[in-house]
Parts: sequence; C-alpha cells; structure tokens
Amino acid sequence: MSFDVDDGGDGEEEEFSVIKRVKTNDSGSAPLKKLGKDPSVDTSFLPDKEREEREVQERERLKREWLEEQERIKSAPLQVTCSYYDGLGHRAQVTVTRGTSIEQFLELARKEFTELRGVAVENLMFVKEDAIIPHVRSVE
Repeated sequence: MSFDVDDGGDGEEEEFSVIKRVKTNDSGSAPLKKLGKDPSVDTSFLPDKEREEREVQERERLKREWLEEQERIKSAPLQVTCSYYDGLGHRAQVTVTRGTSIEQFLELARKEFTELRGVAVENLMFVKEDAIIPHVRSVE
C-alpha cells in the first residue's frame, strides 16, 4: 500500500491515491480474503460445546472423587474409649465406624465389660460430660 501525497503550497487540493495489490486467480477476478478470528479477543463468555462437555466431565470426576473420599472417611474405624463406673474406673477401647448408632455402640461396650453381659442395652445410656443420650432416640 502506498500513499502519494502532493504537498503543494499554492492552495491546490491534495490528491491521495491508494494502490492495493491483490493476487488474482486465472479468471482475472480478485478472490475475497477470508477473515479469521482474532486470538487476542476474550471469547470465554460465548457458548462452546467442547468446553461445556469438558466442564461436565470435570464436574463428574470431582463428584466421584468427593463421594469416594466421603465413603472412605465413613468407613474408617474409630477407637472410642468407654468406661463403666461401679465405684471403680473400668476402661475399654471399642472400635466403631462412623454412622454407628448409640444402640450399636452400647452393645459393643456391653460386650467389653463382663459385669454388663447380663444387662440389656435398653437399660444402658451414653453419658459424655453434659450430654446424656439414651440407646434409642424418640421420634416425635
């Protein structure tokens, strides 16, 4: 592209001529130039099926990982120290998993203490500092 400017100081109009060289095909007509995308423009707000599919797959993968982690945490064994008081401090370790009910815990604890083997679980309760929890929660 070139600009030819006649800079005459005598008040004449300035003349501009633009010369554009375009390759022509065999028919002599100039082909239209294809415009492409500008890579510097942010298009993240536009819909994109591939990106949406990748996001859905990533969400599913993260969901599976989270569920597996939660299941692993729930199935991890816990050591609970329990004691039976009859004037003396009897202590024992009971292994439970998360989600074990109070009734199940009391049954395991009852088996640890030979003195309690003749006592039914319904007659026991869980006491921890200020909390007293019976073996079955009442449904209201």
